[in-house]
Formats: sequence, structure tokens, C-alpha cells
Amino acid sequence: MAIIGLMDQRITLQSRSVAIDAVGQETITWTTVAEVWAEVTQIRGRELFAAAGTVYENSTRIRIRHRTDVAATWRVVWGTVHLDIISVIAAGGRNDLTELMCLEGVKDGR
Repeated sequence: MAIIGLMDQRITLQSRSVAIDAVGQETITWTTVAEVWAEVTQIRGRELFAAAGTVYENSTRIRIRHRTDVAATWRVVWGTVHLDIISVIAAGGRNDLTELMCLEGVKDGR
């Protein structure tokens, strides 16, 4: 089966913006750039202990049709899950795919 046939999940690509509010605090906002079909594969999950609490980190690989505008500061919304993009890789035999390596619950686009 061609990889395009495996792209059966709808995701939203969002870019990060920072605004300064009335009291000088940074406010992060997310703007939807595109909704695309994707192949989503959850790779691994782990539990970390930090700051007297437990943090969960899930790694996910997402493949979409080739795009040149996706940045590692963006995030992916997959259903109710928000995934921070860690790396963007041109993939496929003719660079016809873009592969996004993502983490859930760690960096929030920073």
C-alpha cells in the first residue's frame, strides 16, 4: 500500500505567536495554518520525575504530504492531543513527504 493510503488521520498544524499583555506578561497564542491528512504513529512513552511531580512524555511520528513551511516551533493538534514538533524532516523517495517528530506534554512550542 502506498504511504498516501496510510494517511487516514486528520491533524491541524498550528504556528506559535507570542504577544505581550497589558501587564507585560508573555501570552502564547496558536494560529491554525492548515488541516491535513496524516499517518500518525505513536513510537514510545515514558514517565519522568521533575520538580516534585511526574511528567509524561510521549513520542509520535507524523507523516504528511510534503510541505516546506512547517517549523519546529509549531505544534500539531490530533483530536484532543497537542503535540510539539521537535524536528521536521524531508522524507520519501523524492522528498514527497514531510516527517514530523513530536512530543506530547513537554515543551509547549518553546
